[in-house]
Amino acid sequence: MKNETHSETKWKVLSGICFKGDCAYADGKLILPDEDGIYWWQNEGYYPSNKGRETPFSQGKAMLRPGWNLVRREDGTWTVSKRAALSIELLAQFYAQVCQRFFDAVAGYEGYLGLGTMYSYSAAPEIFEHYGLFPGLWVHGQMSSGKTKFIEWLMRIRGFNRTAGISLMEGTAVGLLCDNENYSNEPVSVDEYHQGQIKPEKEAILQDAYNRQMSSKWIPPDGIQRTMRTSFIVSGESTSSNAALRSRYPHIQVSAAKRKEHLGDKEREHLQWMEASKEAFFILGRFLHENRAEFVGLVQTNLEDWLSSPQTQALNERERMVHGICWASWQAMTVLIQSKIDGSKLVVVPSQKTEEFLRFMIEHGRASAADVVSETNINVFLTDLVTACPEDEIPASCFRLESELVEHTPGFPNQNRWLDSEGVIRSGWLTHRLYMHPARVINALAIYLRKSGKAVSLRQKDLWDQLSKMPDRKSTRLNS
Repeated sequence: MKNETHSETKWKVLSGICFKGDCAYADGKLILPDEDGIYWWQNEGYYPSNKGRETPFSQGKAMLRPGWNLVRREDGTWTVSKRAALSIELLAQFYAQVCQRFFDAVAGYEGYLGLGTMYSYSAAPEIFEHYGLFPGLWVHGQMSSGKTKFIEWLMRIRGFNRTAGISLMEGTAVGLLCDNENYSNEPVSVDEYHQGQIKPEKEAILQDAYNRQMSSKWIPPDGIQRTMRTSFIVSGESTSSNAALRSRYPHIQVSAAKRKEHLGDKEREHLQWMEASKEAFFILGRFLHENRAEFVGLVQTNLEDWLSSPQTQALNERERMVHGICWASWQAMTVLIQSKIDGSKLVVVPSQKTEEFLRFMIEHGRASAADVVSETNINVFLTDLVTACPEDEIPASCFRLESELVEHTPGFPNQNRWLDSEGVIRSGWLTHRLYMHPARVINALAIYLRKSGKAVSLRQKDLWDQLSKMPDRKSTRLNS
């Protein structure tokens, strides 16, 4: 890669060729292979390898499908066609709907955060060149919460067609390093993060990707040091208790209950729209390749404004960078598309939403700096607890049971009779509420699990965060 300084930005916009699975881009210009599969640029021919230096491309190659353009179906969903003409107005309409749909997918501005992360990879070379760092993204939530689908949709923007990430539980640390080296400034999606079950060397790699520094012990057989070239998209049922690792990633919590509450009866329609339209998401990534120099200049301006803003000074330096890069990239993409339809009455994203997203990102960064460790799989915790209690591993003093006689079964007014232990029919319904002392329960459970080489995958704050988002369960914060 060669360094050139463009007049529209103080950053050095790297000049070079970027290979995809079906095309290449060099300084914003599309390059197609000749009949022999060779890409010609600056009088030199390039023939991309089918595999990386050591391993195959585990998540495939990004496909940007040159010549295919947007088509809106009659039902409001989107697809692409090689017969369709390029239309920036359609692109702007598509972008506006994508922003709203990703907002709906997580019932909040975390959806914009996810989009901003995907866009930021198009400015990753310059961001890393200027600051020596580049964050990824951490998506977490309960099993079946929809986080895997959410990441699949995000990865589609970069041209990848994968329904699941690379397994952190099954893969090796060396494999993780090879995947990172294979994908230069493109996201590498890894899945199945479980607190306490991932080997320390893998967590170290996830952490080191932020600054792209690596221990010298990871030297391959050919003696050539592996190079970290990108950042990860991490998915799992929990966050990490390692503050240094956690602070290097912006976090998105996916909650099925929160999404259901937000969308109501429209949840199925939303899923159908996303699934029908996801094949067109790569159009946004391709647009960034075509307009990369402009995009980089906008990211630089936005990020410098963010870093110098009085509103962000309360954040620590790392949180400002991690969240600022996401915000600056989303804002840059929005402004860039809006500028392409200058003179049109179409507003891509209303200014109110832009301002709300800015406030959200500042607060999100502040919450992260306050050591918020969020949702893990409550079902795993309860299963472990139910297993430990019959073995008398959890002292009874950790719990308090309260009973109350109510008119009928909760949610079922017609059920107001029950048999007691002596077979006598009683009226009303006896309901119970179990209280537990969280710190004592978690400590006792940790001792029990340690005997079998396991660990509790949450802390007291995790437990509170997850229960508070589940409408069918009540939780009360107790002081230790």
